[in-house]
Amino acid sequence: MENATGPALLSLMGQAPHDEELRRILHDDVYAVVRGQLETLIAQAVTRGELETPLDASRLDVLTLVLVGATVARSVFLTRPGEVDTDTVETELHLLLAALPRGGGAAG
Repeated sequence: MENATGPALLSLMGQAPHDEELRRILHDDVYAVVRGQLETLIAQAVTRGELETPLDASRLDVLTLVLVGATVARSVFLTRPGEVDTDTVETELHLLLAALPRGGGAAG
């Protein structure tokens, strides 16, 4: 969201509710990609004992929405193009990690 594609993505997201094909494209190319990456990361965390179990589909869906929404909101309300607020990003990460069920094997 911090580079030149960020404003274009925001514009497309604003039009998606009015264009079913655009909505499908954004779902497949943004939402589904982020969800797949999260699913992989969570599976790796379970394997390492950092999380007790994988997230069920509905929790994974919500986590994906939270991450995409936080990224979009941060780019609109808190940062300028090309700027990254590392304190906010780190706070987001800690809040999200705190919401995940922790395993007994690794320190959190």
